[in-house]
Amino acid sequence: MTGTFTALVQRRWVDLDAQGHVNNTLVADHLQEARTQLLMRADLASLLERGCVVVSHHVEYLSPILFRPAPLRVEVAVGEVGAARFEIDYVVWDADVRCARARTVLCPYDLTVGLPRRLTPAERAGLAAYRPAGAAAADALAAQGFTPLRDLPMVPLAGRGEPYPTWVRWSDLDRYGHVNNVRLFDYVQEARIAAMERMDRSMARLGSSAWGDGGTAASAGESPLMWLVARQDVAYLSPVAHRGEPYEMRTQPVKIGTTSMTLVAELVDPLNDGAVLARSATIVVCADATTGRPTPLPGGVRALFEES
Repeated sequence: MTGTFTALVQRRWVDLDAQGHVNNTLVADHLQEARTQLLMRADLASLLERGCVVVSHHVEYLSPILFRPAPLRVEVAVGEVGAARFEIDYVVWDADVRCARARTVLCPYDLTVGLPRRLTPAERAGLAAYRPAGAAAADALAAQGFTPLRDLPMVPLAGRGEPYPTWVRWSDLDRYGHVNNVRLFDYVQEARIAAMERMDRSMARLGSSAWGDGGTAASAGESPLMWLVARQDVAYLSPVAHRGEPYEMRTQPVKIGTTSMTLVAELVDPLNDGAVLARSATIVVCADATTGRPTPLPGGVRALFEES
């Protein structure tokens, strides 16, 4: 019998950011918790024990998540299953509010030899229990919010973009000994915030040094701005190890809309000829900090991006 798996994920006070809601990077953490609850089941436990790595994440943010004692409900379904990779789809609910939907592509991995491996028959059978079978099941999942996510274009930067030194913390490592996939969302966010504020002070975030001194308004008399992440994709190209020297995150705007912009970021290794270890694309929406409603990009910001 096929169906979805329901995971309950506790939210934490420390998940909140300066805007008072759960930071977008923590949603990836919630997805990981939900995915792990599924994979800890007896018929799928070997995927965690033998090794399973994330190839990519695709996350769409639909509604802010606020703090309260009740856990988030994450509905999980298995998507496409190949010989050596599989997809997991999610819908995140806060009570009756749909907050996010996402897709993760994963690959079974043999930790002893450091190479991908094929799914075993038992693992394929375990995944099949949470994969829709037939048009009726697919329609039922679509009604719950399990709808396809288009891939965001990730334009190779080829050395372009605002550089930002990125140090790995010891606590960033997971049980496999490399940087956990969730932490890449942190690295992308830190570099993006620094790059956008350097490009134009009107893009400073609440809580930064520029907030409250005129730096967050496009011009005198205008309401301060805030920047909301609407969508974020991350592709993992190579494991990231802990070391004393920093990596480098480079961030570059690649597309401009009326109220939004798309930025691509690459984590590169300066000690290895600039090898790209991960790549991301993020859509950020410009909003009025008072009302939270989308607002057109300031003219100065638009001109800056169109020149880059």
